[in-house]
Amino acid sequence: MEALSQYGKEVMEAYAKDVGAEYRFDMNPTFIAKRSPHPSHMSALRPIFDEEFHSYDKVLYIDCDIFPVDTCDQNIFDEPVNEIGICEEKHMPALRVLNPQCQDDKWDRTVKELYGKSLPRNEQGLVRVFNTGLVMYTREGMIKAKSNFEDMRVFVSKFQPRFNRPLYYRDQSYLPVMLEVGDIDYTIMDTKWNSQIHWKPNTHGPNRPIIDMRTADTQFVHVQLTGSGEWSRDKIWKAVNTGESND
Repeated sequence: MEALSQYGKEVMEAYAKDVGAEYRFDMNPTFIAKRSPHPSHMSALRPIFDEEFHSYDKVLYIDCDIFPVDTCDQNIFDEPVNEIGICEEKHMPALRVLNPQCQDDKWDRTVKELYGKSLPRNEQGLVRVFNTGLVMYTREGMIKAKSNFEDMRVFVSKFQPRFNRPLYYRDQSYLPVMLEVGDIDYTIMDTKWNSQIHWKPNTHGPNRPIIDMRTADTQFVHVQLTGSGEWSRDKIWKAVNTGESND
């Protein structure tokens, strides 16, 4: 396991203990592997299809690259969520369209063609971006999604032949599409639970600038810094709590 993932596991387990939640970590689980051609990129969907989780009032799926800040003092399970809660990455649509490989408009057209639904767009008319690395499921949401969502293998078989980027046929595509197609009453959670820090696109080198989306209200930080997987704990802590990457 990468150092960042191990550290993420430990601090989130401690957070769960602090808020009185049960913590569970599965390394390479087989459940999704039996149901998806891309299991390592569909794990966020397990609470939907594995009925073992349906006995809980709420289930939070969270990736190991998301960390609570030292000043975190809120219980994410107290957040009001209708059926499923997910965080929007508000600045990402504008960055994505700068990439020549962006196919968001084609993705939206494909969803309209296949399901008769359109993907939500922001005020600039760009397809909104959500992070499937942090998803809050209610019991009602899991049960409804299991009934209404398309089989993952069927979904992949429809989208993979049309797109050369895996982004458009894995969980980052599947869940936003199914939230619309599956008639889910979903809640867009506050970005304080998914404050991103990532390199400025198209930059390189030791002094590469960071886009820091943390605010005074930030509770969790999503570390999206390529190469951070093997950083020391002190360096990860500094990035999470100060937005800096230098030693």
